[in-house]
Amino acid sequence: MVKYLAIVVGVIVLCFSIAAWIDFQPVNTRAESITISQACDLSAGRDLRYVTFPAELDTAHRVYRSGLAEPLFTPNDPDATCRIEPQTALDRAKMDSLLGCLVRVDAAIDPRGVGTMQVILDHDDDDESDELQSEKCLAPVLGSGNHLLALSPTFRDENHANRWIARGTFTGRLSRLADMKRNARGVTHDVAFIVSMMRGWGVDVPDHAYVILTEKDAAGGERRHLVPVSGADFRLFLDVTDDQEQRFIGAGCATGLLRSRDAADFAAAGRALGVPLPERIAILTDETAESYNTGARAVYTLGVLFGLFLVGTGGGAVWLKHHLKHRRRHRPHPAGMQQFQDNWRDAA
Repeated sequence: MVKYLAIVVGVIVLCFSIAAWIDFQPVNTRAESITISQACDLSAGRDLRYVTFPAELDTAHRVYRSGLAEPLFTPNDPDATCRIEPQTALDRAKMDSLLGCLVRVDAAIDPRGVGTMQVILDHDDDDESDELQSEKCLAPVLGSGNHLLALSPTFRDENHANRWIARGTFTGRLSRLADMKRNARGVTHDVAFIVSMMRGWGVDVPDHAYVILTEKDAAGGERRHLVPVSGADFRLFLDVTDDQEQRFIGAGCATGLLRSRDAADFAAAGRALGVPLPERIAILTDETAESYNTGARAVYTLGVLFGLFLVGTGGGAVWLKHHLKHRRRHRPHPAGMQQFQDNWRDAA
């Protein structure tokens, strides 16, 4: 059954890859010179264009990718550390403005509120004891009225956990407690269950509390951000790194691939900007048309090769099965072979 499924899937992948290859329209490798108004008009279409246009960037309204699931964008540089006091957690407007940013608080945590968030036990049937494999600790920051908590990295032994608990400073990305499961790696319990558990210990954590995720970010490298082009009424953005932005500013023009996108996909960026986005927007990256064409062809080629591999593997397995079955069917029976040898001997 598996071999026939491989043939069917391989044929489907092969057909789609070949069709996509045939329909592929490479982007013109020579940048098309347009105006900002024309670039904005391209947001209504679906074409991918390699363009260049004079641009002045509205750097006062850039928004960064935070590295979190919620919020996805932040108006503050996510790599700049902001020092806060424990009582700052009572100022919801201030805390909301720092969501997704690196924050540092110099304060101890309440040892009474330390709770183990995740405990994985390796149980041996021959041994009644359980061995702790990993754990995360969550605790309120003293002086915050339980409005600010700190979540530890994943620890493999209690000694590391105890050293983290004894620290007097905590640095990490700021998240709402309600979004902790989405934003933090390794948290398997629902936040409602966690809060209920901590309230059972006498630690009253409000629903609108905040948490510092002290585990290092999974994503490395230089972060990208969106910066609007001046005079485009938030219809035209550049998706760049800091170095790329400086190159565009120095050149006085923007050159790259221009894509039309549905603004609903960037609703989080609109919230971070504090302005409503139009129905469709255009986003330019510094990718060249040549690199895009090469990458697209490579993807289609891999699709064709993968389809051929599945068809070949499945077809080979079917052939081998029928070949072995045919050999067994025509193999001489041992008793018949012995009778043939006896008859030949008698005739001789």
